[in-house]
Amino acid sequence: MDADYKIYDKIRSSKKLTNYEVAKRAGVTQSTFSDWKSGRSKPKLDKLTRIAEVLGVPTSDLVESVQVNIEVPGSGSKPKSTLTVEVDGKDKPLIESLLASYRRLSGGNKQAVVDLTKALAEAETANVARVSGIHGEEMKRIFEGGDRHEKP
Repeated sequence: MDADYKIYDKIRSSKKLTNYEVAKRAGVTQSTFSDWKSGRSKPKLDKLTRIAEVLGVPTSDLVESVQVNIEVPGSGSKPKSTLTVEVDGKDKPLIESLLASYRRLSGGNKQAVVDLTKALAEAETANVARVSGIHGEEMKRIFEGGDRHEKP
């Protein structure tokens, strides 16, 4: 989780609150904000949650990115594992909702979602290739990490 002071400051200003007012209502010290702004430290989750409550926003609105842990069930001899991905803080509720919906699907529909996701990713790749002028094997090397040069 990476709490962003600029995001906080924009929300706080829109609510016409001062750091002093937020600090008092959230039960944190004013130095929380000066340290955060200067980059010396960032508020821990418990403080950030209280600050978000004072501002009337979800905690995820105050962060640039958060980690989402995804339980990956095992199959056969493959053990269960956890995949951790970094997502935009504002998208976390949507990602969690999508994952919950995905988990409720039957096996065939889960595969359809996987296929659709792959098709969307391929369409995005094709669009990048069209815009950048990079095609075929060169595009494959770049996306597989084997060729990192830029095309002029």
